[in-house]
Amino acid sequence: MPAGEYVYLRAAFGEVPGFLYACNSFVLGGASIAAYGAAVAIFVSDIHTFDKQWFVHTVHLFGSDYGLQFGRAS
Repeated sequence: MPAGEYVYLRAAFGEVPGFLYACNSFVLGGASIAAYGAAVAIFVSDIHTFDKQWFVHTVHLFGSDYGLQFGRAS
C-alpha cells in the first residue's frame, strides 16, 4: 500500500476516510493479484494442454497417507 496516499487522505479528509482507503487498498490489492493469477492460468491452459493429473504427491503424516493432486477433476 502506498503510504503517501493514506497520509494525504488522512490529512485532507480525516482519520475515517484514510482508514477506509487503507483497508480497501489492502483487500482489493490482494484480490487483483489473485485475478492476475487466474488470468495467467486460463491463458496458459489455452496454449498448453495438461493431462488429467499433472502433479500427484503423497505425504505420510502421523501414520496416515494424504494425497495432493493437481489437474482437472473430470
